Amino acid sequence: MEYNVGLSGPTGKCQVQLFRPSSGHSVLVATELPDNPGPSITNAVEQAFYAACVRLSVLPEKAIWIEHYLGDDLREDTFDLVQFELDSEGAPFSPKWSPLGLAEALKMTGGTVEDLTGHAPSEDFSKSEHKRVLDQAIKDALETEDEEEVVEDE
Repeated sequence: MEYNVGLSGPTGKCQVQLFRPSSGHSVLVATELPDNPGPSITNAVEQAFYAACVRLSVLPEKAIWIEHYLGDDLREDTFDLVQFELDSEGAPFSPKWSPLGLAEALKMTGGTVEDLTGHAPSEDFSKSEHKRVLDQAIKDALETEDEEEVVEDE
């Protein structure tokens, strides 16, 4: 996906994956590409987020944005939740970043390690760990539904 910061300057490029977990939100995971010729997804976060919402027909108020930077031999992949305020047109401003671990990113997207990182899980994040994270996400979702039913009954 391409995005522009202004009328002049290079166009940035990133990969955006759309996940639609049962939460009712659309989770957009933007991965910084190693050959991005323009501004990084962090430096153009508002423009990249808005361009992705328009291109993928996602309402900004129903979107969750996660920035993803690929790891290398020296460091793991990183994920950050970016939360925005929205103006009356749905355009984002005042982004705030919060680091996410891989387990949290998996829980938010409902995806797999391979979906998010493009490679198979490391030995540190085994299949049993992946299953545990997904089982916890399902448990949390069911608890949330139960809490919502109690509030509606009152």
